Amino acid sequence: MKKQFIFFLIIIMVIIFIFSIYKIIQKQSLMSSDERNYPNQTDITDNSSLDSLNITSPDKEKQFMPTAQDIIGAWYIISSNPDPKYKNKVITDYTKFTFYPNGKVDRRSFISDEYKIDTGKYIFSENDNTFPITFSSNDIEKSDSFWKLTENDLAQSYYKDKKDSLYVKENSIEWNEREKTTVTTNIPTAFIDSNNLEIGKIYELSKKTPLMPELSPVDPIAALSDMKELGAGSTVKIISSVQKNNTPWYNVSFINYSTGQTEYGWINSTALIGQSLKEK
Repeated sequence: MKKQFIFFLIIIMVIIFIFSIYKIIQKQSLMSSDERNYPNQTDITDNSSLDSLNITSPDKEKQFMPTAQDIIGAWYIISSNPDPKYKNKVITDYTKFTFYPNGKVDRRSFISDEYKIDTGKYIFSENDNTFPITFSSNDIEKSDSFWKLTENDLAQSYYKDKKDSLYVKENSIEWNEREKTTVTTNIPTAFIDSNNLEIGKIYELSKKTPLMPELSPVDPIAALSDMKELGAGSTVKIISSVQKNNTPWYNVSFINYSTGQTEYGWINSTALIGQSLKEK
């Protein structure tokens, strides 16, 4: 009887031991799964370009290959500043590149409390899908190359320069989805009354602004379908001003970056209320 009791006790201990081993293995398996599904601390705090872009694993067969046409337009820098107020947001009033179809490029920079615009030239290199840019300073040419990122489906929205600064194309998918902010709002500027813009002056818009093709269209409904929208940072030249229903309307000219041509339209002064207009 005593031997049977001891044998039974041994069986119980073996069962407990096996169960304990099973629980340990199960716990480690769950930990491994967590490690696979959640980023580590380095991933969260890393301020690399991948973190800034939130890039997912690339599908090599669907990589975006740039063309000479893709770069035409306005490009704004994406902040890598770790401050949550700015990080990963598009800065609309700091550094801006504008590429034209004729190989010309303008770089607008905010330096010493004022804007500086440099004009340069660019070409498209089909060998490595880069866009070498040249700016002249004191008769010395300095290169600054841009190229497409091809890591994700939104690659056509991004550019990256040799300093790893990231740029996003105005009105692209990524531009529309990414939050915008400014960094120079605390710098005092002269107040510009949107009801009294001067004829012949050039102004920079700070917000998206609707542009009507005609002041008094025969078919107002059809005219709405032809309405365009100028993005923040766009510049317009005031051609003339007309009062309609006690509201100033401005006939303006602007450059269509897709064609390089000057186009015209009408802006209602009401659409300019609340904007931080800047005279250029």
